[in-house]
Amino acid sequence: MIAGQDLILTIYHALSAVPTWEKTLLVIVYDEHGGFYDHVPPPQAVDEDPQFQRLGVRVPALLVSPLLAAGSSSSELAPDAHFDHTSIVKTILARFCDTNGQIPKLTGRVAAAEHLGRLLSDPAAPARGPGVADHSALSRQMVQWRQSWAEARFKDPVAAGGPPGHLTDFQTGFYDMARLLRHAGLPGGHP
Repeated sequence: MIAGQDLILTIYHALSAVPTWEKTLLVIVYDEHGGFYDHVPPPQAVDEDPQFQRLGVRVPALLVSPLLAAGSSSSELAPDAHFDHTSIVKTILARFCDTNGQIPKLTGRVAAAEHLGRLLSDPAAPARGPGVADHSALSRQMVQWRQSWAEARFKDPVAAGGPPGHLTDFQTGFYDMARLLRHAGLPGGHP
């Protein structure tokens, strides 16, 4: 997970460093629920195919932009709105493909979707929130983490991961096999 968060931080720093950041929207979608039970049944959805007229499990998403109120949530900014995967598509169409108030027609689900623009503030409005945070300490920590894992790839990545926590039998077997292969002389960078 740290590698994924590192990637997101790298993308954020790249986007926030350019002059167009003031009108940029970074959408981070965690499209794997990990098998967790959701106590809320998936709602109905518009779809031409009768087998797909229901949404799946909820998907956590983060929107990052100077056009958002700092620390806000969709339930606070648009309490009556319901967003789904096609909200991203609808947002792109509404922003970049609008011709005389019309966007290209794709599917019924896209047509029925809410676009994310409901969550954005007026670009001319004064900025809200504390402004750009200083992430230099976090950046240094991520650089050190990258460097230690790059070095571990050529030594013993299994040992670099530290002692295993509570693993399944499969994970324990995989861990043991990797260690045996490493001790038998299999060079780093191989399974």
